Amino acid sequence: MDWAKANGVSDGINPTVNITHEQLVTMLYRYAGFLNHGRPSCFYLV
Repeated sequence: MDWAKANGVSDGINPTVNITHEQLVTMLYRYAGFLNHGRPSCFYLV
């Protein structure tokens, strides 16, 4: 959780609450951007 907050993947609010599919997709999208380090995205939104 600390890593996710520090890297902008999650805001860390309510860590014990279930997340929605939309929130999971957003976190994965942000994580993928973190992995690419500014390079073009390795996946596309459909």
